[in-house]
Amino acid sequence: MPKSCNAPRCTNSNKKGYCLTTFPQDSKIKEAWIDAAGVTDWKPTKTAALCEVHFHPSALYCVGNKKFIKKNVIPTMFCKCDEHIKRKFLAEIKSKESIESLASKKQSV
Repeated sequence: MPKSCNAPRCTNSNKKGYCLTTFPQDSKIKEAWIDAAGVTDWKPTKTAALCEVHFHPSALYCVGNKKFIKKNVIPTMFCKCDEHIKRKFLAEIKSKESIESLASKKQSV
C-alpha cells in the first residue's frame, strides 16, 4: 500500500522511491519526532510516517537495494519556514520581476 510522508510541506512517498517509516510506539521517541517537526499540537495517526529526507544520512542503512531507517533515531531535517512569509516573499519577487519587465519594455519603446 502506498504511503506518503506526513511531515509538513513534504510530498514524498514510497511510490516515488523514498523510504518511509511509521512513528515509533515508544511515547518518548514519538514526542521527540513531533517536537523535531515543529508542529504544535500534532497528533499523528497510527499510520502516519516520515520519509528518509527528514533523517540524517547516518540514520539510514541499506540491505541490497532497499533503504531502511535505523530504530530510535530522531528526525532532524524539516522545513521550518513560515508558509505565510514564504508566500509573501514569492509574491514580492514576482511583483519585482513584473516591475522590472515593464520598465525594460518602456525603455525599448
